[in-house]
Amino acid sequence: MKKKLWAAAVGCFSLLFVSAAAFGQPLADYGDAPDPTFPSLFASGGPHHINLTDCYVGWTSTAEADALVPDLDADDGAPVIFASNAPGLWTGWVYVPVTLAPAAPNIPRYLNVVLDANSDGTWCDQPGEWVVRNYTVYWQPGLTLYYCIGGFTFVNDFSGMHWLRVTVSDAPVSANTPNGWDGSWPPGFQYGETEDWLLQWHHSPHGPLPPHDPGNPPAPIPLPTCNKSATVYQDPPPTHYGHSGSFDICVKNDGTHPIHITEGPFITGPHGDPINIGVDGDLVSTTLNPGDVACVGAGWSFVNPAPNSASCDFEVVHDPQGQTVVVGNVGDYTSPTSEESTGGTFQEDGASSVTNLGMILLVLAVLALSMYLIVRRRRMAREAA
Repeated sequence: MKKKLWAAAVGCFSLLFVSAAAFGQPLADYGDAPDPTFPSLFASGGPHHINLTDCYVGWTSTAEADALVPDLDADDGAPVIFASNAPGLWTGWVYVPVTLAPAAPNIPRYLNVVLDANSDGTWCDQPGEWVVRNYTVYWQPGLTLYYCIGGFTFVNDFSGMHWLRVTVSDAPVSANTPNGWDGSWPPGFQYGETEDWLLQWHHSPHGPLPPHDPGNPPAPIPLPTCNKSATVYQDPPPTHYGHSGSFDICVKNDGTHPIHITEGPFITGPHGDPINIGVDGDLVSTTLNPGDVACVGAGWSFVNPAPNSASCDFEVVHDPQGQTVVVGNVGDYTSPTSEESTGGTFQEDGASSVTNLGMILLVLAVLALSMYLIVRRRRMAREAA
């Protein structure tokens, strides 16, 4: 009898395995948010990752025959979460650790995050819930980076609970609802991991540290804020008068880890009259240690005749360097890839332009008077002869 039962059990397992294979359901990493309200199961189009040796949310990944719902997967990338009501506005933040395996190939990865802000059991049924959109991640193999995601001012109730999906993958995703990405991706991914978390908010100044295996790198202590780690500023101070001039654009590393500039500096957010700004080169591939400053020369001139008034920002894009560091805010709230900047203010009033015109007229008048005196002197000389 026992043999018959054992044979029946083996037959059922084989049937399930063959059925899963027949329908293309792979052994992979899946999310574990409650299905069907959230797409986690293979049949619901839940994202899944085949190769589990590349990059992780946290430090490791596990393979399942299907999503272990609800909330039954062994996740180790617990985000650090907290909320702050200073200065009077409730704002939420999430820190997510992402690790690249030591032998991982040198290809870009993409970070996507959806948050059920109104706690109604659906992602992206309202604008803003796709909080990180295909943020391109480049970092050294073997590193763990903490990404700061937040500035969530649209969460309705921080005393409630909200499902968060974090996906790191080798390919970007695309919007599939009017409000963005609903967390599903039926084709799946070759690399990466998806982890789902039911968030319970903690008040600032700092939330609890995430649980981690003793062999994993510790979380930053104390928890940093989501402030940006570099300042791009203008030297001399960013107010100039006249029609043209020169200055330096400088980048200072205000953080606690080295940064590597990958783009810029460049001009953003111009306002006012048309202005030409030329940068004498760039700072690409420059590495700045904490406290270091790098500068590049620039020049400016107005396009139109006086008077003129214009302003702008100068920014750079940089990658973090180091072992376990916190990356600046990657949400859609404060410029996801550029750093805090101080731009230029350029002024030209009518008086200066009139003075310039007056000088030109004065020079012409002097030249005319000189010509008149020369001609008169020659005429008087001929008459005297």
